[in-house]
Amino acid sequence: MDNVFTAGELIPYSGVYRVTHHPPHATEQGITLAKGRKFPRCVDCGHVSFMLVNGLFDTDLRNDATQFSGRSVQRALSAMDFTG
Repeated sequence: MDNVFTAGELIPYSGVYRVTHHPPHATEQGITLAKGRKFPRCVDCGHVSFMLVNGLFDTDLRNDATQFSGRSVQRALSAMDFTG
């Protein structure tokens, strides 16, 4: 299973992904994403990659969504564009 993906691709597995920016302008961080959506783009750099580090069942995302609403996740998401 290839577990490295780029912005704009469909998310094949729900889970926690390590986000890496190229060129690096932010620290690597984890983000929880749901299967079937598209990997987000970064508004600050030309390329961002995602590496699956922990797969989740879709029911885990629905049941535990509230734990991912903290400030650190909000900051991580603020630099990413989910429209594309």
